[in-house]
Amino acid sequence: TNIPTSYVHIPLVKAIAGAGLSNETDANVQETHAFREDYLVAHGISKESVLMMVRGTSMEPLIRDGDMVMIDRLDIEPQDGLIYCIAFDDNLVIKRLEKIPDGWRLKSENPYYSDIKIQGDETGNMTIYGRVRWFARTI
Repeated sequence: TNIPTSYVHIPLVKAIAGAGLSNETDANVQETHAFREDYLVAHGISKESVLMMVRGTSMEPLIRDGDMVMIDRLDIEPQDGLIYCIAFDDNLVIKRLEKIPDGWRLKSENPYYSDIKIQGDETGNMTIYGRVRWFARTI
């Protein structure tokens, strides 16, 4: 049996990622969770990732209220179609990005939520905190 011996401890921060909106942006660490280093490497996930809890229903059914997400803090270059943790207007949100002329559309998975357009000068108020690379839920 080949038992992995190298683990990376990924911190769970107090900030809440809003699937909707959240202004809980506390970066203090609550605890850490161990992930196999070979798993992270195989999936191209940085050891500089953080874990956050999700509050809200805008990303359902994919990511649900109460899920934990892993955010790769080194993967901050926005790409069309991928899901990111984004800070704007003092809110921290989980949204799928869609490229639009002169900016981005922040899309929810849940069709009951409206898209958010960030264009022109507004893009300067948008910070990509990192790409969502993994999630888990307790059932």
